[in-house]
Amino acid sequence: MDLTKSYNYADYLTWEFPEYGELFRGQFVPKPTPWTAHQRVLGNLTGLVANHAKGKLISVFHRPFDVRLPHTADASDAAVTTVVQPDLCVFLDRRQLDERGAVGAPAWIIEVVSAVSLLQDTQLKFALYAQFGVREYWLVSPGERAVIVCHLAAGRYEVAGIHQEAGPIPSLTLPGLALEWADVFEGMT
Repeated sequence: MDLTKSYNYADYLTWEFPEYGELFRGQFVPKPTPWTAHQRVLGNLTGLVANHAKGKLISVFHRPFDVRLPHTADASDAAVTTVVQPDLCVFLDRRQLDERGAVGAPAWIIEVVSAVSLLQDTQLKFALYAQFGVREYWLVSPGERAVIVCHLAAGRYEVAGIHQEAGPIPSLTLPGLALEWADVFEGMT
């Protein structure tokens, strides 16, 4: 693969790599295999959020799941140059879903942050998700045992809370859902 070239979703669909990757404005960015702590926390989060969504018109997906973010009204495979695979994403509109993933921004994204994804999750994706209108963005750090909750206001994220100890962590996107900090980090040694 020529990393100096620009690619689109049509190209992305033809690739056969052993690892996952994402497209950011046409540039391929490999996504490394998550470590055990990452997977443990992601499993906890997925179970908690999916359990709350059960029986409701809410769709919850975890990585790997392609979310295509078209920069124009043209959402064809050849026009889409940004494809992300959030660790966890929540859709309130099922019309965004198709057999290959989703088109358009989820209402809520959670990224589990690691040393290898820190810059991508806190800078690149932070700006990208705000640009596309993701209403709620959580950054979860297994190493720090912290959850940073951000809400979109006037096109920018505002930190709504930093949770580093036992207690509820409420979701703006899913009223009535408050994840317990201890449940998010259950099983961490």
